[in-house]
Amino acid sequence: MKIACIQHVNFEKPGFISDWAIENRHEIKIYHPYLDDIFPTIDDFDALIILGGPMSANDEDTIAWLKMEKQLIWKTYTNKKKIIGICLGAQLIAASFGEKVYKNKTKEIGWFDVKTIYTSKLPFPDTFTPFHWHGETFDLPQNGALLIQSENCQNQVFLIGENVLGIQFHLEMGENEILAILKNGDSELTNEPNIQSKENILSQFELIKSNKIILNNILNSFFN
Repeated sequence: MKIACIQHVNFEKPGFISDWAIENRHEIKIYHPYLDDIFPTIDDFDALIILGGPMSANDEDTIAWLKMEKQLIWKTYTNKKKIIGICLGAQLIAASFGEKVYKNKTKEIGWFDVKTIYTSKLPFPDTFTPFHWHGETFDLPQNGALLIQSENCQNQVFLIGENVLGIQFHLEMGENEILAILKNGDSELTNEPNIQSKENILSQFELIKSNKIILNNILNSFFN
């Protein structure tokens, strides 16, 4: 399988997704539109993975390539190819389906529990504790099934048919990826509810191992 992966900033990398692709002998090519405005064509890949980033899905006026990315998402969907969007990627999927993206009632930064509310073929645990870093949310696409919620953010995971998966939190981040986002986003670590301190985040790194297992199980099921 050929995977096209869209990376939005230099410090939010695919992490464990790359490990999974290599272990399963898939070809993964990472695109960096923030450097060159280049996206794959629809014939270049079998599946599309869209990573996170600090920008908003609404920033088309200042980031022209966001419009191109939304068009690619929609074209990938209409060509019945599989899509996974993570954090900003999930928001871009919602925007591509004509839904609004807007500020959540609170930022979520750190390790927070989520709960599976709808059983699908994807083997998400009933409850688990992924890593979060987001301040925006979105309206659920009309044909999407909401799978997972958290106390402070209603739309955490959704599935559209069998081909489109949006995930608001980060299962793909290992130690290096979390250290990178802490370094580059340290100005967001303010003393507010649902924003954990750097020390608190670092103290819960033991959760990374179980999150990687969850991610691998999801990828194996989604792409089966």
